[in-house]
Amino acid sequence: AQLLAEAGLEAVDPQVGELVTSFDMAGTSLTLFWLDDELETLWNAAADAPAFRRGAVTAAAL
Repeated sequence: AQLLAEAGLEAVDPQVGELVTSFDMAGTSLTLFWLDDELETLWNAAADAPAFRRGAVTAAAL
């Protein structure tokens, strides 16, 4: 996070863990992308997909 801040970047809700794994895959992966207000809202929303789950998806959100 310190290196990102020194480069003028801000980490917004970073995710760490086995998010999208592959058999026999070694190492790490780092993904960075530009985030505007609309994408930040979507990133922080609840999700229930095979490769990514966060929060509770309500019927009203569908």
